[in-house]
Formats: sequence, structure tokens, C-alpha cells
Amino acid sequence: MRIPCHLSQWLAAAAIAVVTVITLSAANNDVGAGAWKMIVLTGPTQIPVAAPAPVTDPGYQTELASIKTAQSHLTSAQRDTIDYWNAGGTVRWNQILLELVASADLPPEPNADGTYTFPSAATPFAFPQFPFANPPYAARSYSYVAVAQFEALKAAWYYKYLYNRPSPSAVDSGVQALVTTNGLPAYPSEDAVESGVAVALLSTLFPTQVNLINQTAAEQQQAALLSGKASSSDIAAGFALGQAVAAVFTARAGTDGLKAATGTAAQWQALADAATARGEIPWKSQEIPPRPPMLPFFGQVKAWMMQPADIVNERPGPPPSTSSAQMLQETALVKSTVQNLTRGQIGIATKWADGVNSPTPPGHWNFIAESYIQNAQWSEVRAARAFAMLDMALMDAAVACWDTKYFYFNPRPQQMDPTIKTVIGLPNFPSYDSGHSTFSGAADVVLTWLFPSGRNYFDASAQEAAISRLYGGIHYQIDNDTGLSHGARVGGYTVRFAQQDGADPGAGGSVTTGQTLDGASFHSPVTPGSIAAVFQTNLLGANRGATSAVAAAVPLPTSLNGVSMNFNGSIPAPLFAASPDQANIQIPWELQGLSSAMLTTTSADGSSATFQVALSTSAPAVFSVNQQGTGQGLVTIANSGTLVAPPGSIDGATTRAAAKGDFITIYCVGLGAVNNPPSTGAAAPDGSSTTLAPVSVLLNGVAVPAAYAGLSPGSVGMYQVNLQIPDSAPTGNAVALTLSAGGATSNTVTIALQ
Repeated sequence: MRIPCHLSQWLAAAAIAVVTVITLSAANNDVGAGAWKMIVLTGPTQIPVAAPAPVTDPGYQTELASIKTAQSHLTSAQRDTIDYWNAGGTVRWNQILLELVASADLPPEPNADGTYTFPSAATPFAFPQFPFANPPYAARSYSYVAVAQFEALKAAWYYKYLYNRPSPSAVDSGVQALVTTNGLPAYPSEDAVESGVAVALLSTLFPTQVNLINQTAAEQQQAALLSGKASSSDIAAGFALGQAVAAVFTARAGTDGLKAATGTAAQWQALADAATARGEIPWKSQEIPPRPPMLPFFGQVKAWMMQPADIVNERPGPPPSTSSAQMLQETALVKSTVQNLTRGQIGIATKWADGVNSPTPPGHWNFIAESYIQNAQWSEVRAARAFAMLDMALMDAAVACWDTKYFYFNPRPQQMDPTIKTVIGLPNFPSYDSGHSTFSGAADVVLTWLFPSGRNYFDASAQEAAISRLYGGIHYQIDNDTGLSHGARVGGYTVRFAQQDGADPGAGGSVTTGQTLDGASFHSPVTPGSIAAVFQTNLLGANRGATSAVAAAVPLPTSLNGVSMNFNGSIPAPLFAASPDQANIQIPWELQGLSSAMLTTTSADGSSATFQVALSTSAPAVFSVNQQGTGQGLVTIANSGTLVAPPGSIDGATTRAAAKGDFITIYCVGLGAVNNPPSTGAAAPDGSSTTLAPVSVLLNGVAVPAAYAGLSPGSVGMYQVNLQIPDSAPTGNAVALTLSAGGATSNTVTIALQ
């Protein structure tokens, strides 16, 4: 008996809205983050995380009872802690790290005999206390914490959607949801992952602050529990994962070259001798007594995105010779500038001083980034990505800049002309090129890529940071100009990595302009008759802030807000919706039998672009709840709107596991030619548009025949497959489901079977 097409009425009313949401709405949870490219880890499963107990397990039920008891006695202080951490763990830990750096950014005082003692990690509480968080050390610290948290969260996301355990408040209505989870699975807890990383790394980087670090981590975990966001077992698994990932990074840090970055007196003298041999005046400390140079071999510390050869290749050419007329002019410019400063210029010099007891220049840029990351309202894993990209670039900038400084060993302006009076503190390392400028050039490039709307502000801030060093009287103008361009080149390495790490736009890898991908899993090729997403910049013209246009009825229009598309010069494509950089269309049925076609997009301003679209007779792809083609599938119990998902796992939706004998319906695209096809842009008839090619369903790799496969009645471009769950079907909260049609296999989604 053919199974009724159970959601025909619902789909007839909502077909356009469903397709619009699936491909245009941002998936707040970034469900596919577990597949994003790793930086240090070999993959998301390098650290195993065992499956959690079922939500019906007595032990888990005891955990829920303890949360309800704790919530019934919440104090105002506990509510404040919940609110504090609800701003985002990556943001809060970044703020805490800024404070740790500032508190440790204090150069050791000289000993009575005029010598200096270096802080030691082996005796952190001894005088002088460890660490001295100077700019290179700070950049390294920011990057290790940011990258480790990002890697750990990607692994956590993989396991979250592998196991799909709901948050306590979603499992038990008696648990209050004091924060919004957007349906994010709770196991392992992202808050605990972050705190696990932070405890392990920060205790190593700032050992004198271990009590504060442990207390802060405990507060984050308590906030996750009391808010109804995570249970104690969710938190335990997350903390263990975070600690394990941190151990990988601790091992890297132990061999990254920092231990040798200080060098010896003989090595310092060799640097000066090399400059003298080139006929240059070597840099020397202007402090009394002379202080050893700051980390002269930090340029050999392991970078993130750059290899040692890249550091050398990107090293700028030499500064003006200390005996040249140009150097005299550069020095004279410094002197005349500081002698004629305006109040505004003094303010700029002070604003960007970033000296003693400050978060240092890398921290200044983290502070700038923070508001942009918060305002973006990204998922926690995507917020972590932003900090990681910024801080990797800043660390690489530190390595590249310090390589340049000590390669040329160029003197500061005060050494060339002792009458120059500085407005801010004089750093104890060579002049060329400017650290502030190199950091700022790198940060400008990365933040502009992450937040294009902030380009003007980032550019202006980088320029201001660079010129502040001239106003302060501590850098030549050539140091600043060279540093900005040097930093921009360094930052480009991180941007190039980010462009292909799989996070943008978040489905099936990175998407570039000029691509047409299926509307369910975002892959190529596409099939005639199916829903597809076209990615093309500036579809709505110059007004990127314009509201996305959505079709109001079927048959679908062939123009929306001035946007239109046609294939092979004469076949118009019906549009579901159009946004500034994406349009959702139906691939016309008229293209059946072709292996490719030329698509011309016409934007609202009249501009057009033409590119090739790969076609296939079959390219099955299953829709998912997360709108990215991964995780929980858009699969329902027949004749209802109940999703085949773990109970309580999706906020605002009715869910249950399917039992043996139940009929389910799978929503998909790409099943190819059908009997009784509707006209392009028109809704499918009631159940008669069955597929010509046979379709089978794989449950954990075992084939199950479809009872019905064809167009979903009342919809445009959407298929459905109806299936009865056999007695032999596997069980679990995340049973893998894949479609096979015409020799092609779909993406894999999950469903819950009992």
C-alpha cells in the first residue's frame, strides 16, 4: 500500500517559507563545525569522548533532580554569574586573559649590582615573578588559549551532533531554561570545554594566578549547570575534553622555541657585532643600568600559519643605513614631531602606548575585536574562530617582527640623537620595524575579513596605532610604514587559511561566489526540478542592507527585487528568495538530459554574471533541521509534524523516536526525473509525481526499500521519501540515514529510532 503524502497541506502553505529558511537563515549553532579544518589536532576524534547515558537512565534523572533542587534555591550572586557567562565563554576568557597579561606586564627591576634576573617558570613566585608578559609573550599567550579553545570546541561540536543529547531544560520541563540554547546539544558541555582548556593552559602561562583561574573555571561550569544548559555528566565530559586538547597544546608549547628566545650574553653581543660588521651602528639599551634585549630570538619561535621560510621571505628590506642622509632625515622628523605635538597627538600617543601593566598591543586589538564578536551573535564555536584567527595572526606578526628587529639590530631615535625626548616609555629592543605597526597591519587584515563593515574603522585604527609611535618619539616613520605593510602580509596567511577552513558559509565546505549548490546539503552537482542555492555577490546592488526578497505564492516568479536568473540564455529560473549574496531557485525541468548549463544572474542594479552549473540526473541530498545538511534530518513521523528526533532535543518542536513499524517521511532534493512532472515553478500534484529511478534508504548502512519516492505534494522542487521502519532497523538517538538514487548517494543525517 502506498503511504499517504502526509504533510501535503502543511507543505502547500509553507513550501516557500521552508525553502527560504533552509538556505537563507543563519544556522546559529553552526552544526557542521565538527567538520571544519583543524589547526593542531589531526581531527575531531583525536580525543575520544564516550557516548552519554540515555536521558532515561536513572543516573541522568538524578542529575536532573539535583539541577531542579539547586534552581529552587538560586541566590542573586548565582544569577549574576549565569548572566555574566551568558555573554559567551570565549569572550569572557579573553577578557580574563587581558587582565592576566596586564597584571604581569612589568619588567623586572635591576639587582643592586646592576644585573638583571630573568623570571623563571620553574620558580614562578620568586623575585622577579613569572612571567614578564611583554608583547611577544602576550601574543603567544592569547594565541595558545584562543586556538586551543577553538580546536576543542570543534571537537565538542562533532560529539554534540554525534550523540544529540538535549540540554536538561529540553529533557525535563521542570528544569528552568535560564539561558537560550537554540537547541544546541548539551553533551559535551561547551562551557566545560572552554574552562578545561583555560585551566590547563592559563595555569602554565600564569602560574601565580592558578587559584583565580580555577575559581573562574568552576564558576563557568556552575553557571552552565544552574542555567539548565548542562548536566553534571555533560560538564564532566566537556572538562575532560578541554583538558585533553590543552595537553596537546602544552606539548606544542614546550617545543615551540620560546625557551631559547632569551639567548645568552654571547649571542646578544654577536648580534651587535654583526651590525657593526655591516657598517651600521648597533642598537643598545638606553636604560640605566643597560637591560638585556627583550627576547632577541623570538623570531625563531614556531608560528601558526607561517613556516620559517615564510618568515624570512616576508622580512622587509633593510632600514636606511645609520650613516645615510635618509637616516638623518628620519631622525630629524622624530625630533621635530615631538617638539611640536598637539594635544590630540599626545592623546593618540598615550592611547596606543600599551606599555607597563597593559594588555600590550596584541591585547589592544583583542579588545577592539571583542565588541564586533559579541555584536555578531555568533555561535560559541564561531566566536572562538574569530579570536583564534585574530590571535594567530598577531602571534605570527610577533614572530615576523622580532625576526626583523634582531636581524637588522637598528638603533632607536634616542640613540641617534640623545636630545629627543620621548612622550611614552622607550621599549627595550631594536627599532625597525615597528611592533605596534606590524601587529596592527595583521589585525586590520584579519578583522576586515571577518567584519567587512568595520573596514574603515580598522584601517583608521591601524594607521593611528602606527603614527602614535612617531608621536611618542620612539619610532622613525619608516618603521611604521614598513610595519603596517609587513603586518598586512603576515595577516594574509591567516586569512587564506580561514577562507578554506570550511566555516563559510558553513555547509559542505566553503562556498565561493559563482557557485550553484543543492539546497539541502550545499553540494554540486544539482538536478533539474530541484531546489538550489546560487551564491553571487551584490545581487541586490549596492544596498547590502536591503531586506531579502521572498516569493509570496506559487507558481514562483522569475524576478524578485530586480534579481533574475536564466539558463542557456533563454530558460528563466523561478526564484524562492533573493538576498545580497544568495538566491534560492528551482533548477528548470527543461534542463533534463544536460550535464551542464550556463547560468546568467542579473542583479538589482542591472549588472550580470555568467558561470557554468554542473548538472546530474540524480544527486540526492537530505534536508536537516540545522539547515546545513548535517546532524538531525528533516524527517517526520508519517501524517504528523513530529520530527524523528530524541524527545525534547529541538526547542519549539515536537519530537520522538520512531518505533518499529512506524512510517516516516524524509524531505530531500535531487531524486531526478519523475512521472507527471509539473511545470517549472509550479507546485507538485498530489502524489502522482513519483521518481523514475529507484530510491533506497540506508539506515546505518543497511538498505531499506522506499514505500514512496517522488515530489512532495504542494511544494516546488522538494521531494519526499516515505519508509516503514523494519523490525531489523538499528536503534539509537543518532542512527545514520542516507539516500541512494540513480547510482548517487546523499549526505548523511541522523534520526532517532527505538
